Amino acid sequence: MPKMGTKDATYRYLSSLSLDLAEEPINGWTAGRVHLVEIAVPDAVTVDRIMTMIGGSGTGNVRFGIYKEGATAHSPDGGELVIESAAIDVSAYSRGLAAMTIAETALAAGIYFLAFQASADTVYLYTSYDVVGVLGSYYDRAGGFGAFTDPCPETAAADRAATLGLRVT
Repeated sequence: MPKMGTKDATYRYLSSLSLDLAEEPINGWTAGRVHLVEIAVPDAVTVDRIMTMIGGSGTGNVRFGIYKEGATAHSPDGGELVIESAAIDVSAYSRGLAAMTIAETALAAGIYFLAFQASADTVYLYTSYDVVGVLGSYYDRAGGFGAFTDPCPETAAADRAATLGLRVT
């Protein structure tokens, strides 16, 4: 897989660091907790899919989104919501790489945050762990699973992140 923020002509995607470090599928995602992972977009691109690694036959729904970087470098806090997906039933996807459709979205070069939330703890996605520092961040969405908060509220540090990437058109 390509390294963070690189283009791959074969797969046509940009990957977050967490996609490169995928370790194991887990469930136990707290419903309505929005997990965020940084992604570098090196050039202006248009994207039409958010990609993840499905870890097994889970049940429930997921939502994906993209936030701009906030006022503080490498932080989503205060960042504008660029796009979000509708709820997607994970039982429709088999184990492996899954590309979830979003509206074609133009992104300027810069830092963004890919966001993910699950409706239940029965969603299995590959994750990455960072035992020495912070890999991602999260916030708890008021009201549980649903539309992402815009702008991104204050986040807390997380030691795991869902494996996410973007497909470039």
